[in-house]
Amino acid sequence: MRRRWSCTFGPVGDFDHAARGAQSRRSSPRLRQRLPAFPQFLRWLPARYGVETTYFDPLIGAGIAKLFRPNTKAVLVEAPGSQSLEMPDIPAIAGVAHAHDALVIDDNTWATPLFHRSLDQGVDISMQAATKYIGGHSDIMFGTISANAKGWPLVSEAIRLLGVCAGPDDVFLALRGLRTLAVRLAQHHRSGLDIARWLASRPEVVRVLHPGPGKRPGTCDLETGLHRRLRPVQCCPQTSPAEGRSMHCSTP
Repeated sequence: MRRRWSCTFGPVGDFDHAARGAQSRRSSPRLRQRLPAFPQFLRWLPARYGVETTYFDPLIGAGIAKLFRPNTKAVLVEAPGSQSLEMPDIPAIAGVAHAHDALVIDDNTWATPLFHRSLDQGVDISMQAATKYIGGHSDIMFGTISANAKGWPLVSEAIRLLGVCAGPDDVFLALRGLRTLAVRLAQHHRSGLDIARWLASRPEVVRVLHPGPGKRPGTCDLETGLHRRLRPVQCCPQTSPAEGRSMHCSTP
């Protein structure tokens, strides 16, 4: 069967298969009902091009190998994951994906490249909803894509065929947001930790979903990295007899 590329879905073409981390599916049923957009997108638009989607537990790590098929072309991850805020083991997932000649695509909106250098972890194509932290002032709709040498030709082709471009006014406002990004994220981090600690101390709170401190599997202790002048945080898996598989973060 003749293979074709779908510029709508970049590296995934007709009759291919993609795996996607199911962060939103780990949240509450009520929250899943309120936030169905991305799962619906994966069920609807790629399916029109014959692309199948399989959801996986974000903490699956190298176990994702069992989900690969001969036609698997891409794995989509998010770190931290939306709503449930797990830190997937991206190097392990990337190792399996690359062994099967598949690309790894991540959504790095939550952490931004200041806190998580996706490409250094094995990601091939990294996306951000720059409307949020990079824009920072609720006055632009913006997005960014970065890629390594393997992923960029596919991104570039899709951009050319779709005619995607950003307006000069939006670019100006995004550059303005970049100037204060580090300061704003540092304060977001401090405020978030203060609130998380307070909630964790309350007897009426059953569970706090936060990427740090690392008190549950898949979390990441971000305090070390973020309190040292926003140095990049590097995460790697470790095994703890008391807590099982978890993530440990450090700064270079």
